[in-house]
Amino acid sequence: MSINIIIVGRSNVGKSTLFNRLVGRRLALVHDIPGVTRDLREGYIKNTNEFYKLNDTAGFEDLNKCFLNDKIQNKTKDFLKISDLALLVVDGRAGITKDDLNCLSQIRKIISNIILVVNKCEGIEFKQHLNDFYSMGLGNPIFISAEHGNGIETLLNSIKVLTSQKNLNQKEDIPSLETSNYKNDLLKLTIVGRPNTGKSTLFNYLVGSQRVITSNEPGVTRDSIQQRISFDGRFFDLIDTAGLRRKSKVIDVVEKLSAMDTIKSIKVSDIVILLIDATKFIDKQDLTIASSVISEGRGLIIGLNKWDLINDQDSVLRNVKERLKESLSQIKGVEIITLSSKTGLRVSVLIEKSYDLYNLWRIRLETSKLNRWLESVTRLNPPPLSSRKKRVRLKYITQVKSKPPSFIIFTTSSNEVSESYKRFLKNDLIKQFNLHGIPIKLGIRKQKNPYDK
Repeated sequence: MSINIIIVGRSNVGKSTLFNRLVGRRLALVHDIPGVTRDLREGYIKNTNEFYKLNDTAGFEDLNKCFLNDKIQNKTKDFLKISDLALLVVDGRAGITKDDLNCLSQIRKIISNIILVVNKCEGIEFKQHLNDFYSMGLGNPIFISAEHGNGIETLLNSIKVLTSQKNLNQKEDIPSLETSNYKNDLLKLTIVGRPNTGKSTLFNYLVGSQRVITSNEPGVTRDSIQQRISFDGRFFDLIDTAGLRRKSKVIDVVEKLSAMDTIKSIKVSDIVILLIDATKFIDKQDLTIASSVISEGRGLIIGLNKWDLINDQDSVLRNVKERLKESLSQIKGVEIITLSSKTGLRVSVLIEKSYDLYNLWRIRLETSKLNRWLESVTRLNPPPLSSRKKRVRLKYITQVKSKPPSFIIFTTSSNEVSESYKRFLKNDLIKQFNLHGIPIKLGIRKQKNPYDK
């Protein structure tokens, strides 16, 4: 149960900075350039025993230079309609502008519960505009500095008082990351890929609504948007990310921030769907992204999107498999799913395979079975002789962790095992226990002597 709060205001008044401050994490991208935020970012505030759902929005004014302006404004208005309380943020140093008044006029048509939040009040410049703030007709303004944390407690108290006075109805929604008791058991699924491969379209299809803005123009998504959803009777956390281009082509500072945000999302994911435009050849950048996912130890699934537009499907699929086999040798048997995020073709299969891979990625193998395998494989194919003409004895193996499965083989000798034999053991381990499609880690270590001082 939560109360929906939305942050609104014109561009560059500090809405995203306030959002990050209230949720206690740096979730939204922040920069001095106006119009960085496009999609609505969702987070949660915990205030004493209360939970509030908080939405960060794009600038609420006429940005004629932005081709997405109508979509952005309509999205903000849609979320205002389902919100209980609006935090109207203005710049304390600039005072009340024409855009602030226009913004207030539009908000008042949709929602009546509004708190005026005057940001950037760390200095004394805001005092010369005091009369303007009080003349807005929104009661006593709350003076804060989102950057430094000043006035945040006062704002939280005002939210608590207003929500209790107005008897705002709490809305039932999917258990949030902060409130659910089983949050660690939920799959965290992230969609990545180059720009304009249909990531946001797939995200919207899975969510069941036009949650994020889509366009034929590349580079629309900037923030990594996360939402807990239910699809085919399963709860999981879904993350939409900005497209990743080659580093040499990324010049814009906002795109650099978006790329960093995408990489951060990969690191906190369980399974990553690399979405590739099937109407184009698989690119070197696709393979670079795939390698990054594997190096982070995440489970990887390749999604060939726009499959409904492909005529010679057998040829395209064969070429993709050959390219992956040649250039992605560090992982065997990566799952490839052909789909259409626009029509929903095989999207259910994509989610089903994601869960299969997730269960494999977090598997725990019995130590007894592992050691029977080790004994068998070393008997049939013993380690090669070392430079000292001695054979290393592999004593036993154990799984040290999962997510991804990681194993250590202990030896009784300080002699090193060759890299080729390590690869042989790793490939045989994958084959024996059917660990195809996930990155596993296998190390060999000399057993410590407890009596060695």
